[in-house]
Amino acid sequence: MKYRLAFLAFFAVMSVAAVALPAAAPDLVVGAVVASNGTVTIRVHNQGNAAAGACKVNLSLGTPIGTAINYDQPAIAAGQWASVTVRVNRRLAGVHYTVRDDVTHLVRESNENNNSKAGTF
Repeated sequence: MKYRLAFLAFFAVMSVAAVALPAAAPDLVVGAVVASNGTVTIRVHNQGNAAAGACKVNLSLGTPIGTAINYDQPAIAAGQWASVTVRVNRRLAGVHYTVRDDVTHLVRESNENNNSKAGTF
């Protein structure tokens, strides 16, 4: 009887532990944003534990350019990086940028609040 109760207690703990595990999900974050020779290269990291499908990344360029355009981003396996290179054909020195990944919310992520990065070239 004592062993039976111990087994039941162990089984109950293991059942709860299995339920408590979080579901696998991607988590996209913007890494480096680099301007060079009229192009902008955006590096995106999927730091989650599941693949992320293709989505859109938005690049907003401030004064004097004043544009905000969505670009295609490829699917990214868990733990991997992808690059999106955009030709802007403008001088970018001193221009403020904002990059927002998965801007159209196509990818359900474990953290939806870490998808942007801003700075000045």
